[in-house]
Amino acid sequence: MNVVSHNYGGILVASEDCHGFVPISHLIDMLSELAEDDREQYLSSYLDRKVSLKVIECDPVKERIVFSERAALAKKGKRNALLHNLKEDDIIKGVVTNIAKFGAFVDLGGLEGLIHISSMNFPTGCTHIDEFLYLGQPIKVCILNIDAQKCRLGL
Repeated sequence: MNVVSHNYGGILVASEDCHGFVPISHLIDMLSELAEDDREQYLSSYLDRKVSLKVIECDPVKERIVFSERAALAKKGKRNALLHNLKEDDIIKGVVTNIAKFGAFVDLGGLEGLIHISSMNFPTGCTHIDEFLYLGQPIKVCILNIDAQKCRLGL
């Protein structure tokens, strides 16, 4: 896919057949929070590049396709293998890929899971997620639940 534009949240891509969006957290070189000027420069550096992507969300009704450069790095079948080999209560290493008000997303090597804010153990004195987690941070997580049909992991 070719990168044709960008906005604050990521890059816009297009091919002859389709177009879509790649959130900044799904770009492989995105390792930490960026100041607004740095974010603009970082996203601009993608313009006119060809990128390898994998579809992570598709909503034909809304004509919306979301891609991931990170997910494209995972070897074929690794996502399914991870999903079927993990068990509840497993402890596994991952990398924080996105932080939101409701929790943090962690890449487990081709499969992302969510640590919901209600499942987090906040360090003493911390009141916000971004006070102790950052993008690109290696982390150990516990698998709380697995929804194989929806490909979702609760961490």
